[in-house]
Amino acid sequence: MAAPSPYELEILPEFRRRVTYLSLNEFLNSDMELLRWIRARDNNLDQAELMLRKHMKWREEVDYDHILLLDIPKQCEVLMPEKLAGFDDDNCPLIITPLGKWNAKKVIQDLGTETALLSRWRYLKIVQETMKDKLTSEGVPVTQYSVISDLEGLSIGQGTLSVLRILSDAAMIFEANFPESSKCMVVVNAPWFFPVFYKWIKPFLNNMGVPMILKFRSLGEQDNKIHEIGKENTEVNCICMSSSNTIIHFAKIKMFATTNI
Repeated sequence: MAAPSPYELEILPEFRRRVTYLSLNEFLNSDMELLRWIRARDNNLDQAELMLRKHMKWREEVDYDHILLLDIPKQCEVLMPEKLAGFDDDNCPLIITPLGKWNAKKVIQDLGTETALLSRWRYLKIVQETMKDKLTSEGVPVTQYSVISDLEGLSIGQGTLSVLRILSDAAMIFEANFPESSKCMVVVNAPWFFPVFYKWIKPFLNNMGVPMILKFRSLGEQDNKIHEIGKENTEVNCICMSSSNTIIHFAKIKMFATTNI
């Protein structure tokens, strides 16, 4: 997230005073963490307080502070893999999610929806841990991460009702509990039916504050498109590996570029 504006610095003490009764730990009571809720509610402190209060209740229900100690079945990691590929020039984590190879249907059938969701929150906690004590190029604490979603292998058959339902649930829970967390999302190897899927998830992404989604039919198209995009504003410079071990050069991808998906 960007550094606090003068106005945000002015209202932060008032918001911190309002939520004293929540007994926030040092991390959650920091300026940047409190700003998540303020920005998510457009500086409406009443709404920001309500959102944070609900988050603290959810945090207790799933025991989020100790979720790394939770014994999640290995099957979740195998069938719904994600990989921390590295960090961009602002020290923000870059996650590769090979969604096209996920078998969420089997995870739900074998382990249940609750376990499937807990595995996602546990991985998010791991990502958050990697951001601790890191600063951006502007000296601001790192609070966001980017995701590369590789849809290679994705089929319409993977979108069963149970899978779509858990995606919907996960999106709503994420929106309510992790505002201002997503810096950027890049979609590669998108199948022909992706525009239909995108229309379904777009409202959630807008609410979550994801600033950009770029769709590439193939890595070749992606390489060409990057040069068209990379001309202004904030840049991400990194090299990472896709699930198929193909090197992807995400050089100068604009965080605030627009796309017509």
